[in-house]
Amino acid sequence: MVITKCYKDTCKIEIIKCNDHAQTVALEQYLIDKYLPKYNISDKRKDIFNPSKFENKDLYENMEKWKLYYTFREFDKNKIVMTRKQNILSLIITALFFFGIIIYLILGFLR
Repeated sequence: MVITKCYKDTCKIEIIKCNDHAQTVALEQYLIDKYLPKYNISDKRKDIFNPSKFENKDLYENMEKWKLYYTFREFDKNKIVMTRKQNILSLIITALFFFGIIIYLILGFLR
């Protein structure tokens, strides 16, 4: 389930304080368009970040001062790097196996 995975993938929460609700909603839209978060796609996300649609981009850039709110666990970058290495290795092994079967079949037909 996506919600459970979202919570399991979260290491820490950072917040930005805003003056009012309108500013909060505008900043949220700006940040969703800018960063394209994996789990926050609720009809707000656009395919391409287009800063020109925001009248005062500098205002949003100045508001973007993140503060640590809560840390669930330490972020383990090695775990992500190993996962990428494992994915690449599994793709290589699968490709070699696939080509091995094709060569075996071709050689079998040639006999």
